[in-house]
Amino acid sequence: MRRLRARSSRDARARLDRPGAIRAHDARPPACGSVVGANHRTGAGRGRLVRLQGGESVTLSRRAGELRLSGEEVNLFALELQFAPAGKAAFELRGDALSGEPTAYPGTLVARSSNANRGALRLINRVSLQTYVASVVGSEYGLKDEEGAKAMAVAVRTYALRAAEEEAGSYDLGDQVWSQRYEGTRGLSKATLRAARATRGQVLTHDGALIEAAYFSSSGGHTASNENVWEGEARPYLRGKPDPYDEAASPHIPWTQRLSRRKLLDALTRAFEGRVTGFVIDSRSPDGRVEMLELLRRGDENLPVSGPRFRRVVNQNFGYETLLSTFFDARRAGSRYVFEGKGFGHGVGLSQWGAHEMARQDHSYEDILHFYYTDVALSSVKEAERKPVAQTELNDQDDAAKDKRQGEAPAETTPENESDKAAAAPPLPSPSPLASAQIAADTLTTTPPPDSTARASAADTTAASLQKDDPETSKRIGW
Repeated sequence: MRRLRARSSRDARARLDRPGAIRAHDARPPACGSVVGANHRTGAGRGRLVRLQGGESVTLSRRAGELRLSGEEVNLFALELQFAPAGKAAFELRGDALSGEPTAYPGTLVARSSNANRGALRLINRVSLQTYVASVVGSEYGLKDEEGAKAMAVAVRTYALRAAEEEAGSYDLGDQVWSQRYEGTRGLSKATLRAARATRGQVLTHDGALIEAAYFSSSGGHTASNENVWEGEARPYLRGKPDPYDEAASPHIPWTQRLSRRKLLDALTRAFEGRVTGFVIDSRSPDGRVEMLELLRRGDENLPVSGPRFRRVVNQNFGYETLLSTFFDARRAGSRYVFEGKGFGHGVGLSQWGAHEMARQDHSYEDILHFYYTDVALSSVKEAERKPVAQTELNDQDDAAKDKRQGEAPAETTPENESDKAAAAPPLPSPSPLASAQIAADTLTTTPPPDSTARASAADTTAASLQKDDPETSKRIGW
């Protein structure tokens, strides 16, 4: 008999791709918090509670399909472990695969053995929706303005609730860029909590239903219609349009990348069948982004490849800050290919740099949302038409299918942490054996990272403007 978990629009559940040990972390030193681990469905030690004092740590691993929790005074096995903090305590995750400082998470933590991913743990952080929204705003939007942060809070809340109502499985969202970047307490600050509180319960709807509130870093001066970027029918609220605000503020107009011709052709050959000897930009969408390319192959027919897929392959091989968007032109210069482009991200929905500029020009967050999302209403969660999702089975098949789809999620690029979000939808590396995690969140406080990027000058912006109407420019050959 499968266990069912009730679903609530007031909570969010996010998968944590963070391996390692769990440590009780007190958010208000020197007072000592505690963490309780409840042992469920276990043969050994059934019904025991594990209590961790602030600063104490345990290590989770998997053996023979069960979770192993080990520490100085505890050693038990279970199929599922639940940890609940006392007071203001938070969970801190550490591990060999983590770089930099460990990450602390509010709310409760569930650790499960994942049958869909043999040898892996699945960690789920369940937090209030308000905390989740605040943390994601801090993790995704590092620009210092109030109205842009409020607009992001509404978009993040809408995206999370739509994902929760559409997806089956034991989690709603991931914590990486293919879903919405969620960095726990690190994403919380007075500014982001204020943005979440100021927009509490507000979502975007079209014809009464929650929209797919996509966002990205920079449009390059023109946003994109969703059907020109992803497969699927056109969304009436995701329409491409000229974006003078982004064009005035974005540091990603222009950008230039020079790549080794030999290394790029080798990478394309590995990714596609046949020996690739060059490529041609074959068509562009109405906004000027590369829609289709043709790969030239030795002794074989040319192979059509979409612009987003070409970008994804390049970024997987050369780094996620290589092709910042599909808004580019390409030419050969000796032993190198030169890519000249503008914008950062897929271009669908809200531009974060554009929102920042609108806020700087004293536009309200309502103005920002109505500019970037066409024909939408700002509604309360209660007013939004939502599909009935009362409860969800904790099903590994659902989780496996969702893991496979997550590479296509539209949320993308953060101005302050763009190196992690350059690709529109890159497949993620396999989770570490010590952690495939999931999290749910609702109230956040985040300190945005300092904005270290400089704006492009007007002269640079003009010089970098792509000549998409010139057939010689828009269809250059790489051979």
